[in-house]
Amino acid sequence: MVEKIQRKVRISTRQTVLENEEKIDGIFPMREWRISIHLVGQDGQLYPATVFDRVTYQLHETFANPKRVLTEPPFELVEKGWGEFEMRLTFRIAHGGGDQSVNYELHFRSPTSFQDVNIQFPTNKKELVTKLAESGPVPQPAAAPQPEKRAGDSLEAKPKPKKPKVAIKGSVLSLIHI
Repeated sequence: MVEKIQRKVRISTRQTVLENEEKIDGIFPMREWRISIHLVGQDGQLYPATVFDRVTYQLHETFANPKRVLTEPPFELVEKGWGEFEMRLTFRIAHGGGDQSVNYELHFRSPTSFQDVNIQFPTNKKELVTKLAESGPVPQPAAAPQPEKRAGDSLEAKPKPKKPKVAIKGSVLSLIHI
């Protein structure tokens, strides 16, 4: 089984009311909202999410083209709308690390909001582990096991024993040591 590294991924939303747009049903203001993706380091610092090849946003079915695929960090989706809803995000892990999905609630209770989710990354992809090291510790490859030393073992090279050569003369077989 492949060992995994866990990283915290931050899904952030910023939203603003579009004052010049007419309210929906005279009640709901139209908003512009932006969702972006970052890794969160152990120190709480945000790092570019270069460990993903792409992020797929599955929006509410009332959107034209509700499936949005973004391929460049910070995988920022910019959209307009008036309603809150739950969406599905699928993270494609770089270097063939597979897909992981999470649900995310888009809400307008404050101008900015975020949700941190834990994502598991395989450690058998060297390039991926190198990228993960930018945001926190990664396991070090195990050193090859060393053979046990026995009493009488020496660090000096021992001469190899000579193999006898076989020479056949006539019908007589003789062994010659060289």
